[in-house]
Amino acid sequence: MSGLKSAEHGVIDLTTVLTTNKQSLSLVATDGKDVITVGAITVAGTTEKPNVVTIDGGRGVDTFKLNAAVTDANASKYVSLVNIEKGDKIELGAAVSQWAKYTATDLNAEATLKDAVNKVLTDAAATVANKVWAFTYKKMIHT
Repeated sequence: MSGLKSAEHGVIDLTTVLTTNKQSLSLVATDGKDVITVGAITVAGTTEKPNVVTIDGGRGVDTFKLNAAVTDANASKYVSLVNIEKGDKIELGAAVSQWAKYTATDLNAEATLKDAVNKVLTDAAATVANKVWAFTYKKMIHT
């Protein structure tokens, strides 16, 4: 999706796209102040090829609305945020009761991002309902 290349800011809603999307999706936001809403990723990927929504925030101060974006036990669908800048906001919704940064082990040793996600999700502390984990894998922040 690159229709906003020359725009100064944008309101980007991926809710409808993600109800039928069967492949990974990458979005590069504008250099302005963007509001990006990610709906539920309804179509799971496979163990070998997860369905990933990768959002590059660009240089502006952005708001990422991830209220409906959840993964599953196989980490076959998830959101990856790159180029998060100071001042950016991540909205997770009222259901989120806890937030934590995963620091138990160095995830860069994992072969793939999916392996890193599964390492976080299989941690003993990951079984808490409505808890969001943030972690870094190869210089990218993921939630």
